[in-house]
Amino acid sequence: MAYDFIDITLSKSIQTLMGNAGGLPINADTSQITDPQVKQFNQLFAQLVASDGIGFYPDWPVSGYYNDLVSATQELMNGTKTPSQFLDEIAGPYNAAVKK
Repeated sequence: MAYDFIDITLSKSIQTLMGNAGGLPINADTSQITDPQVKQFNQLFAQLVASDGIGFYPDWPVSGYYNDLVSATQELMNGTKTPSQFLDEIAGPYNAAVKK
């Protein structure tokens, strides 16, 4: 049953549904995602993955940095922070720790 669940969950049709619900699927048909922002988000993520530009288990350089990163990423995805503001926010704790 677990195999079937994983197979169904990762199917292109279900992943495309997840994308249309605003998620970040790993196996969607991005041409079928209708929301332009979600479509762009998914396409940019696919580019990052394809270029090996993302790390899934980074070595956190600062205590509590994971929370800082998650919070800033959520604001970026919500559109309440610009990419520049996001970079400034995640650089702040790191730069402060390096100066110590």
